[in-house]
Amino acid sequence: MTTRGFYYPSNGLEVSFISDDENPVDAHLLFEVPHEEIESWDLVKKELSASECARLADCLRRSIRLKSFYLTTSHLEDPRVVGDALVNALHLRTLSLERYYDKNTLPGIADFVVGEDGNGILRRLLQNPSCELQELVLSQMDLNSRHFIALADMLTTSRIKKLDASWNVPSVDTIVEFAKRLPRMKCLKSLYLGPFFPELVEESCPEYYMPLVHAIQENYSIEYVEVDRNDAPELVNLLEYYTDLNRAGRRILATTQTVPTGLWPYILARAGTSKYCRFPHNSVFFFLQNCPDIFSNIIKSQELEG
Repeated sequence: MTTRGFYYPSNGLEVSFISDDENPVDAHLLFEVPHEEIESWDLVKKELSASECARLADCLRRSIRLKSFYLTTSHLEDPRVVGDALVNALHLRTLSLERYYDKNTLPGIADFVVGEDGNGILRRLLQNPSCELQELVLSQMDLNSRHFIALADMLTTSRIKKLDASWNVPSVDTIVEFAKRLPRMKCLKSLYLGPFFPELVEESCPEYYMPLVHAIQENYSIEYVEVDRNDAPELVNLLEYYTDLNRAGRRILATTQTVPTGLWPYILARAGTSKYCRFPHNSVFFFLQNCPDIFSNIIKSQELEG
């Protein structure tokens, strides 16, 4: 919800709570809501006191139907109690933990969530085989290079389909190391690495694009990648080319020895649809090249016309 303040709709499925310096709202209003039926919960508050952390944890434990939880804050007075509740929220499909960005706020949320050695709450949650989490948002969290590497190692064994780690401060070398792990992230479909904060943009260079391109060439599951577009537009186009092919179904060329002839019309139709591909003509040409019968007939007809 874009509305500031407290929003609790009549159907009881979605709750939005936004409190800032200009529009302070009493957090106790949120905790009085009957949470057993809530499916989506958006909480924005600069700081949460120890008592608010305890009540938040209690609400998370009671929200048995909760599928999406969005928390934007920069200081939890008692992060342990909140962390324990999140680790046991195995029913969540979407988890968004963002830092309330304010130059006067306290750091430390990234260490609590990821940990510089991967010892944050996230690993405990993802390691549980009953975890249903599919979308993870860690935007503007002050994730540094060590956080990124720890996160990448977690994702190689998780079922996360979407990761948004934009507006953080990894080094270029870290993005290269992250890219090396991408081929092992077999469930990942959407990846948002950029834009970055100025700390990275100032040293921005095209060095990390090519490792990302190589990673997407090896990983057929990744269908969308967002990076900083300030440099190397030709490599950004190459990234989009391979993600186009993945959305169009490039995986079938690797998982089937011989694609049945009857499937090719469907494959080419999908590749030529803008719904799946930003550059349909390139995708169609790629698949034609991999369909020997069709492609050889086209070549022969062109030779005869010539």
